[in-house]
Formats: sequence, C-alpha cells, structure tokens
Amino acid sequence: MSLDLAEVDAFAERAHAGQSRKTGEEPEPPYIVHPRAVRDVLLGHPDPSAREPWVLAAALLHDVLEDCAVHHDELTTRFGADVSAAVRALSKKMRMVAGATKDDSQYWRVLAQSPLAIRRVKAAD
Repeated sequence: MSLDLAEVDAFAERAHAGQSRKTGEEPEPPYIVHPRAVRDVLLGHPDPSAREPWVLAAALLHDVLEDCAVHHDELTTRFGADVSAAVRALSKKMRMVAGATKDDSQYWRVLAQSPLAIRRVKAAD
C-alpha cells in the first residue's frame, strides 16, 4: 500500500479537530501541532528507516485511537496494517473499543517488544 502522507496528515487534523494541546501557552495550540512535531523529529533522524512513510504516518496518528472517535479498523483500511499495528502499540487505550486498555506494565512491555521504528516514534513523542 502506498501512503500519501498529506492524506495521513489531513486525517489526523480532522480527527483532532477541536482539541487543544495542554501546554500552558495562551491560547493553547491546536492538538495537531503535537503529532506534527513528533513527525518532524523523525524527519530529522539520521537513520533513513526512521523516515519511512509508515513510520511517519504512525507518528502523525499516534494519538488518534486514544483521543479521537477513530477505530483501528479504519486505520487499517485507510493506511494499512503496519500503520494500524504501530498506532495500536503506541496506544494505552482505544476509545472506540470497549475495554481495550493497557495498564502501564502492559503498555511498556508491548513497546519493548515492538520494532525499533515504533519505539522511535514513542521516543520522539
């Protein structure tokens, strides 16, 4: 599956519409500023594998399952299984799936067992 990162960015922006990032700034910036900043950190990474389209897509989408009305099946359909799996690994809960919550130890265990690219998204976060 070919990823259009402009489409991923637009999806993330729509998903986070109306949300703001709690930074202490006034006014609070739109939430999308955060996922874009995570993507930008990875764009500057010296290892080219950190800049692969599916990794950058995961960076842009890393909070949509927790904070937005987005189901992981929609991510799979739109952006592929790799992106969906990465975002699921990066999520402590899935808002649209009842009971889909990881405690802290589960969350960190999943991340520790995840591919390096996914851990890099978390580090950039």
